[in-house]
Amino acid sequence: MATYIQDTLDLIDATVATYAESVFVDFAGPVTTTIRLGGLVALALLAINVIMQWAPLRVTDFAKWSVRYLIILAVATSWSQFVPFYDMLTNVPTSVGAALLDISGTASLNEALDQMVTSIFDFSDRAADESGFFSVSLLSIVLAIIGALMACVAILVSGIAKVGLAMAVSLAPIFIATLLFRGTSDLFNSWAKFTLGFALIPMVLAGVMGVIVGIGSALIPDVATAGSISEGAGFLIVALAAIFLMSQVPTMVNGLAGTVVATASGVREARQMAGGAAMA
Repeated sequence: MATYIQDTLDLIDATVATYAESVFVDFAGPVTTTIRLGGLVALALLAINVIMQWAPLRVTDFAKWSVRYLIILAVATSWSQFVPFYDMLTNVPTSVGAALLDISGTASLNEALDQMVTSIFDFSDRAADESGFFSVSLLSIVLAIIGALMACVAILVSGIAKVGLAMAVSLAPIFIATLLFRGTSDLFNSWAKFTLGFALIPMVLAGVMGVIVGIGSALIPDVATAGSISEGAGFLIVALAAIFLMSQVPTMVNGLAGTVVATASGVREARQMAGGAAMA
């Protein structure tokens, strides 16, 4: 069995393995200075507010602000402090996706897709061999296109998830720092949606493709001996369905990530409103 998809994704993993950490560390230096200056400005404004009494403040408000500032400074400027969040972004969706594949009876999504692509190419080779010495079978060309398209879509969707997540994580120091002020916190929400979109792709891909790939794997023995399009029609239909579903995964993930971020923002706003009502 050829491993077009797995080998390509392994190369992508090796390329982006240290990218996120190195860029994160590079950004952390300038961001540290910015956060410290922002903290001084915020502290000065709080002190002026205490003197001028523009808005009522309690000791707990200062304590909450101090804790928030220290957490933002630690997570946004230290890779070792950010690693737990990075592991959560990478491991949790992958673990859920693996569980979904186990339920559908598929051991590895990439391995199953490689088996399907290899079977399509083998079918194409047989069609070409049986078409005659001086002629090229149209069926062989169509099968080769389907196999190549399936491999390309699988690599593209999974590759976008890996590269996009690495890029989003590398920008984390900048957007975590925006949580320091309420006026800029919406930038963090946009970044969170952007990051979750890439992080959730493996989970959604496994959930959507698990059953389809399981059916395709079960049909591989039939196409292995197929000599005509009618004998391998079921397998080819499943392959085309797999291509279509994989192409729709980014759209599905975008909607899901937006819902998660919107829900989290709604809970936060409700908590703030409840706190304001209690103070009143």
